[in-house]
Amino acid sequence: MSITKSKLINLTAIIGIFSGSLLFADVPPAEKEALVALYQTSNGDNWKKNTHWMKGDPCTDKWYGISCNSDNTAITKIKLHSNKLTGSIANELGDLEELRYLSLGNNKLTGKLPQSLAQLSNLTDLRLYKNKISGHIPENLSELSKLTTLNLSKNKLTGHIPASFGLLSNLKYLSLGDNNLKGIIPPQLGELYNLTELKLYKNCFYGVIPRSLGNLFNLKTLNLSKNILTGHIPASLGELTNLTYLTLGGNKLVGHIPKTLGNLSKLTNLRLYSNKLTGKIPRTLGELTKLKTLHLFNNSLVGRIPSTLGNLTLLESLKLGKNHLSGKIPKSITELMKLKEFYVERNKMIGAIPTNMKDMSELKCVRLYKNFLYAKDDELKKFLSSKSKCITNVYYQPKCKDHLCHEPNVVMHF
Repeated sequence: MSITKSKLINLTAIIGIFSGSLLFADVPPAEKEALVALYQTSNGDNWKKNTHWMKGDPCTDKWYGISCNSDNTAITKIKLHSNKLTGSIANELGDLEELRYLSLGNNKLTGKLPQSLAQLSNLTDLRLYKNKISGHIPENLSELSKLTTLNLSKNKLTGHIPASFGLLSNLKYLSLGDNNLKGIIPPQLGELYNLTELKLYKNCFYGVIPRSLGNLFNLKTLNLSKNILTGHIPASLGELTNLTYLTLGGNKLVGHIPKTLGNLSKLTNLRLYSNKLTGKIPRTLGELTKLKTLHLFNNSLVGRIPSTLGNLTLLESLKLGKNHLSGKIPKSITELMKLKEFYVERNKMIGAIPTNMKDMSELKCVRLYKNFLYAKDDELKKFLSSKSKCITNVYYQPKCKDHLCHEPNVVMHF
């Protein structure tokens, strides 16, 4: 049976109309309503940019910060960071079934995290950092099984880290720093084997550092600074051979610095300042040849400065002040030609300062006071005098408010 030319033209037209209707299809009403609710609850009229919002369809009319799937039938991304959002996060965002990326960071959002966010089963990135969000972290966020990035830092969150976060097996980046969180660090976080960055700094976490964190073999950054953590530094951290940044400063850690930290061959920053660490500085730290920053100040370390630190040829900042170190300044220190800061003030060091120190051309700041050190020649004295007018170390004291920061049954006085 043959098809007439007129029928063929009509069929082509029908196909074209059908294809066009798919190309310009609107998102479901529930998804548009969710965006409208976000606009209303976060004072959209006063956003920095709100181009095309509240006009037509979010996808085809290209609402600012909104991305959609290929056929414009579902919202996949919301990128409204640094856009002067105020007010609260709309509960209706949980209706965006295909949402993969939600970034509302660096705004002035308040209120609590909606429980409905746990309905976003396709979400991979949740970035709500640098707002004024309060309340507890919803435990049901652990249902977001595809999540790779969770950044809730720099808010006013309280309560504990849900132990169920150990179920977020795809997580690569977890930052909860600079909040008012408390409690122990859940050992279950040691089951997040894909994690590359773990940042829990500036909270009120107490108890010990879980040994299980030594299982995070992909970890590159571990920042637990400025809490009230106690106990020893786990030797298992020496197994994190991909680590480049380790800071545990501003806690109440005790005991010796583990020799195993010398295994961290990729480490560029090691900050263990302002704790209660004792014992000697391990010679093994001299094996960290990529190190640029070594801060051990404000502890109770004893013994000599290891000559092996002279192997750290990339070192730029060496701060060992306010300990109980003794002996002479090793001559090997003068081989650190990239060193900019050298602090050994408030120790028990003795003897002549190495004359070659005046050849350290990059040195900007030197702190040697309250020791028993002396310079042999006037040229060295002049050099050291020109480098001593620096800002003094600020020894960290926890910044906790009222009842928010204390160990169980023990009131902390700072």
